[in-house]
Amino acid sequence: MSSMTIKDIPDFLLDQVRRDAERHHRSVNKAFIHLVEQGLHGQLPTQGYDPQETARQVALWNELAGQWESNLTVEGEISAIYASRSLGREVQL
Repeated sequence: MSSMTIKDIPDFLLDQVRRDAERHHRSVNKAFIHLVEQGLHGQLPTQGYDPQETARQVALWNELAGQWESNLTVEGEISAIYASRSLGREVQL
């Protein structure tokens, strides 16, 4: 089999491939090959994916980054967030 090196893979993309590999108990290499095969055969899910919307959301998150002011520790913030969450709505099964 042939080999190749892929350079300059964006961190977010490599993270997604790593998560996919872990989820399916594959090596990163096998996961990458599987995803490329799916993409070449038109089997990758694209429904609901809008690259422009994703870019807009990333820009908004980047704009918000670093603006959170608090006297609490990270653990304190997490506890406060969990404490303020509602139980949500009841679901009929």
